[in-house]
Amino acid sequence: MVIRFMSTCSVLLMVAACRGGDPTSAPFIRTQYAADGSGPTMLVTNSSCTPGPCVPFDVRGFVPKFAVPGQPPSGFLLLGSVNSASVCLRIPSSVTLTVTEPEGTTITTWTPDDAIVLSAVRSLTTSLGSTGAFTPSGAAGWAVTFPSEAGSAGLTAAASPCLP
Repeated sequence: MVIRFMSTCSVLLMVAACRGGDPTSAPFIRTQYAADGSGPTMLVTNSSCTPGPCVPFDVRGFVPKFAVPGQPPSGFLLLGSVNSASVCLRIPSSVTLTVTEPEGTTITTWTPDDAIVLSAVRSLTTSLGSTGAFTPSGAAGWAVTFPSEAGSAGLTAAASPCLP
């Protein structure tokens, strides 16, 4: 959890710092993941492993409701890394985004009842595919296959949750 938190904060702070203008007006951004382990699970299949070698990637969730002033209209969650043919990730039960600016503080909480779009990314500029928007609370478990080339990912509600 600490690594996810620090990674997300680092990227968001770098983006905020690069927006230009008065550096004292850049928002302070903090993301906090719930640590209760009660969110839905997601079995992620890496299709690049067949025939191999596996191409590692991060799974990110783009959250439209995480608007940061002066930034693109949506934020993202780092859900986990995939370094093998498949991995079971847990979708957090909540993620809170706190943006503090001179004008005040805005707190926004995402839960699995809110929309999210999943993407497999190798770097800030290389995507291996993404899903359409879905609501994770619609099932206790999900399965997603990301292609080895950019394109749509196959997303389905799983018959049963996987074990992280």
